[in-house]
Amino acid sequence: MATIKTGFAGMIGAGVGSTIRAVAPASADLPPISEHARVRAIKEIREGGAVVPIGAVGTVVHVIKGGIGYEVEFISPLHTVISASRSELKRI
Repeated sequence: MATIKTGFAGMIGAGVGSTIRAVAPASADLPPISEHARVRAIKEIREGGAVVPIGAVGTVVHVIKGGIGYEVEFISPLHTVISASRSELKRI
């Protein structure tokens, strides 16, 4: 069974990652994404040792602070829950 990695050391929504803080202003013009929405990574997302490639499909499992960021569960090519900004995701 695969180990699930999280962006906040297992505490989903406990804080806002540095990636989210760095790109949040660029996300202001984009419509928010709701919890449980299916999304596609439109940029490579790196956090900790996890790398989610462009095109990976995942599910939003938590909306952080009204949409400043998102916790997204990706299954393939690796199983991980990672913090992402709105500008890194496209709703599908």
